[in-house]
Amino acid sequence: MCQLTDPSHGITIPDRTVRLFYHQACRLRDSESAQLFYSRTQSLQVRATIDYPPPQGRSLTWLMAHLVDQKHDVHLARCLAKQAATRSEPIFPYDRARFIALTASHGFATEARKLWEKYSVGSARDHVIGNAATMMRVVSLFAQRDSRTRAKLEMLKSLRAQGRVDETEYEELERKQTHYSQFAHHVLRAFHDSIMPMEKADHFSLSALARGYFVLGHMTEGLRCFRTLIRRKEIPDTHDINVALSAMAQRSPRAASEMVDKMSERGLRPDAVTLGTVLHQAVVHGDLELVNELLDRAPELGVKKFSAKTIAALIRTSVTIGDETDKATLEENVQRAWDMIQSTPESSVVHTPNIGKRCLLASLHLDDPVMAFNFWERLVFGKTEWKDREQRFQRCLISDMIRKHCQAGRLDGGRGRAMLLKLGDRGTDHERNSFTLWHRRE
Repeated sequence: MCQLTDPSHGITIPDRTVRLFYHQACRLRDSESAQLFYSRTQSLQVRATIDYPPPQGRSLTWLMAHLVDQKHDVHLARCLAKQAATRSEPIFPYDRARFIALTASHGFATEARKLWEKYSVGSARDHVIGNAATMMRVVSLFAQRDSRTRAKLEMLKSLRAQGRVDETEYEELERKQTHYSQFAHHVLRAFHDSIMPMEKADHFSLSALARGYFVLGHMTEGLRCFRTLIRRKEIPDTHDINVALSAMAQRSPRAASEMVDKMSERGLRPDAVTLGTVLHQAVVHGDLELVNELLDRAPELGVKKFSAKTIAALIRTSVTIGDETDKATLEENVQRAWDMIQSTPESSVVHTPNIGKRCLLASLHLDDPVMAFNFWERLVFGKTEWKDREQRFQRCLISDMIRKHCQAGRLDGGRGRAMLLKLGDRGTDHERNSFTLWHRRE
């Protein structure tokens, strides 16, 4: 099937056959073949002549889950989300919520919003607006966008006062921030209305509603949900405690850490999620002292393993380059990041191009092209669009440093050449000949 998509053959595969292929791949759970075929249909060469349809029905969500959860293929996942959001073929009602959640989980805000708005109306609307997991994914995504835009506006305020900021750009940022906030609140309100009356809402829905309120900074409303559970004599479980701790940690990780200590003193041993919740927010707040304290205390509290989400947050923060970044500490953190990545499965959220980008830039900052290449090969290669400007720039930075190290005799020529070939950097004829002559002399 993949060979038939080549435009040079002059063959156009009927849409019905394409959909049948995806259906059979889904039935046989042959996700690799489906991904390979979809990748071919989305290549620039094919799309210039033929617009092949995406999967339909159950196979659509199945392929999206494979791209997001297993392969972390950002490029293909975004292509599939865009097609689902813009094409007229509807997603099956029972699959809509999960597909939107998968779209939001990878940060595709535009597509997630289009899909939510498209399917939050009509007779099957409750499948979307009343789904707790989808609500949390979408609210969290747009709350993050809102928070980042607010931070950027705050940073630009002083420059604006000095007349050094384009007013049109500033107003556009303000408009975006308002839209992000309004949409997040709109999704939460729709979920709230769908589970009313609150007294009859199930435990999981109330807990999700509380978390949604906490994420948007509405502490009083969130605690009201917990009071409803207590009035019904439903004792909050570990998950509920983690939700409350998460809200507290978002405001003050140290206060949440003290609460964990009090829990431990009273015989309530925190689990990996509890401690990981506080650790994650300590990482977000940049409190590395508290991060190290929590990591040291983890074995004492019986916590041996953290969630992949917490590990991902820890890696992102630990390899971030700041004005006061200590080289020895950064080297230690980069090595620790590599060890963590190797110890987690490829399907883990740790194995994403975004984390790869941060790690390879930190490695380049340390003048270590081999480690940068390792991060690129493990986390970025095959998961992004090859011709994307940012990806080409990253490969160029690694290639340049590899070449410099080879010319200085700090890197074996054969290994350097192999890495350059993998990076797709064959250089100009002059560079290639010079490198070959140097390699022979070596």
